Amino acid sequence: MLSAETVSQTWTRISQMSVQEIEDLAAQFRDEQGEVGAYLLRYKGHPFDEEEVELLLYISMVLWQILRQSEHPASRVSREDIKEAEDARADFIIQLAGDTPADFFSAVRSSVEKHPEVELLRSMVQALTQQRGLPDDEPMRMREENGKLALLHLMIVLDTLISRRV
Repeated sequence: MLSAETVSQTWTRISQMSVQEIEDLAAQFRDEQGEVGAYLLRYKGHPFDEEEVELLLYISMVLWQILRQSEHPASRVSREDIKEAEDARADFIIQLAGDTPADFFSAVRSSVEKHPEVELLRSMVQALTQQRGLPDDEPMRMREENGKLALLHLMIVLDTLISRRV
């Protein structure tokens, strides 16, 4: 399990990178985890706008970078790996579709309690909901109506990366 310190330091380091350094890291992410990018890009235009997809890609890139620091970094992800993670999240999808905020919070709480990388999941949720760990010079925002769906897709990405640890 990754420590809170490792997770926090990596978010801070990446959020302080220059635009060129982030572009270089993004290119490396695309080369090594192209299927993750393809998975998120297929939602560009519906339901996410370009800025929201950029936010999802940025958070995914940071998750990948943090996992690279573990004893068992993630190997290349395939479409099949993503499909398996989507299928495994079926119950979460049903809970997210619940009518009340309590349903949503119950689903999130249950996922956090059971997750193998609690600190990483927590930091991901904070980046999405509170913009923590994001670059200061170019704030990225998620529209409120897309928050649940964004969380679902990021959890699928995280689960997929974790499942591909070597």
